[in-house]
Amino acid sequence: MIKLNAGFSRKVGEANYSSRGASVNLELELESSMIADPDRMQDKIRALFKLARSAVDEELKNGTEKSREDDRPARSEAKESDGPVCSVCGKEIQSPKVVKFSTERFGKPVCYRCQRNLDGNGRR
Repeated sequence: MIKLNAGFSRKVGEANYSSRGASVNLELELESSMIADPDRMQDKIRALFKLARSAVDEELKNGTEKSREDDRPARSEAKESDGPVCSVCGKEIQSPKVVKFSTERFGKPVCYRCQRNLDGNGRR
């Protein structure tokens, strides 16, 4: 087995000399036979970095949108719950299947109700 590990981080400046940042590290296991096909392996590496880059960009974009919204009630619900919470509305997600599906599809836990309002890239 070959393990590919790609990481990406970015910081963006904001008003009053402040900044926000996000980073992600992804790991992918490939068959050892991939060494014999360097072009195919390079494609996998590029895809992994592209996924990491888009995840960081999306997180920073969501942070900008969240700062404009008044989401205090959602945050208090998230603190009181014992299970995973929706990254969009902050409500607890009861079904492990919904958590697994949304994390694989959108890269974050999203409740069933909020999933219906997102496109395949996790955007509204």
